[in-house]
Amino acid sequence: MKIEIIDPVECRVKRSFLSAVKPCLTYTGVYYRKEHIEGTDRKKMVRHEYPKDCITSKDREHFYFLRGHLDRVTQYLDRKKIKYDVDYTHHIHIPPEPYSLDGIQFRPDQLNLMNNAIKYKEQNGVIIAPTGTGKTILTLGLRSAFPKHRALILAHTIDIVQQTYDEALKFGFDDVQQIGGGKRYTGTFGQTVVSTIQSFKKIDIGEWQGEFPILFVDEAHHVTKFDGNYADVLRYILAPVRIGFTATLPTEEEKELALEGLIGPVVGEQTINEATDLGILAEPQIKLIKSPYDSFVRSLNRYPDVYEEGIIQNEKRNLMIVETILKHKERGHVCLVFVNRLDHGENLVALFKEKGGGYVPFVRGDMKPTERRNVKEALLTKKRKIAIATTAWKEGINIPSLNVVFNAGGGKDELPVLQTIGRGLRRTDEKDKVTIYDFFDPSHNYLISHFGQRVTLYMENGWL
Repeated sequence: MKIEIIDPVECRVKRSFLSAVKPCLTYTGVYYRKEHIEGTDRKKMVRHEYPKDCITSKDREHFYFLRGHLDRVTQYLDRKKIKYDVDYTHHIHIPPEPYSLDGIQFRPDQLNLMNNAIKYKEQNGVIIAPTGTGKTILTLGLRSAFPKHRALILAHTIDIVQQTYDEALKFGFDDVQQIGGGKRYTGTFGQTVVSTIQSFKKIDIGEWQGEFPILFVDEAHHVTKFDGNYADVLRYILAPVRIGFTATLPTEEEKELALEGLIGPVVGEQTINEATDLGILAEPQIKLIKSPYDSFVRSLNRYPDVYEEGIIQNEKRNLMIVETILKHKERGHVCLVFVNRLDHGENLVALFKEKGGGYVPFVRGDMKPTERRNVKEALLTKKRKIAIATTAWKEGINIPSLNVVFNAGGGKDELPVLQTIGRGLRRTDEKDKVTIYDFFDPSHNYLISHFGQRVTLYMENGWL
């Protein structure tokens, strides 16, 4: 069997070998359909599973799969003792130059991650590194290894784009261009382009397909589908060097396969505990608060109603948040409160004002970039001690001054919980520990179950 790398995006194999390769590129697809409940006139949504594969296309002679799946395919064939050769004729390897950022001496752990990404034949893959370990430094360090080649840095939010753009200028990169956040593409690209995925996707494919040999994707866990915004770029951009960064891999099979196929396999990893032991991150100290039991919340059946009454409109719970944060403010601590819903944040803003906390800014998706930067700067300089934020600030925001992070919105998924914790993990000369608050909400099985999943995560990491 011969596996041909035809370009930085795809490989192909003779169609006669499809049955030998397909099993390792097959996963469980899911769809939901309304069906009658037996013996009643009612219907319910029923989950159905079916086998689905990520073969990208077929023609008369060949089938095609994503370049990022090459390791998966070859490892599978090795296990099955099926002989194969990989044809690297069209593979492009760009020799890296020494890393160089003005004023930065890379730590050994950073050098190890960067070397794993680009020093070998394969130059595509995902680096897993906790929030606070310097992923922007990793990105720009890797970018510095290819000074003669144009590079594209894609991110999911305006805040990350702005922060990366500012850092690139600070480290002396020439011809840096921002796209997104009010900055439009004007017909030409700079040598280093930092863009939101949403803005970049709007540019005609003919403008960028062959323009960027170097590609970096921040918060790469957002690459979760074989279609959509990221896929519309990553399936066509002919970048032989493509590196993604994330703090946590997706756990669902389809999302994992999409990330791996469109960018590459994991090439380096550092855990929160490893970074803490190295003195890079502050030690998280989890503090749990029990909210009062509410029999009305217990009587509710639908999860949206439970969340509305048990979290968002829960006055006693909200008061506990405000009182706890105000005590930390008196001690000079900088605090960030995370919520999942806008109305929850607005309730807390009103309650802070009512209880003597004054105006507390609420960072949300529709806040202007300049206003977000002002809030961030006020927290960094400690002129402001409290802010509330939605998911708009759960990713990629560097605020080393944070002493306290409060997960006021609950939730069960691992990634958002780790992102919440990560906002406060950046170690400074003044801080080697960060306090993370979470709630035990005993009023409903939904909330108890979600709390159990968060506590399990804390325990698995040795924080409880």
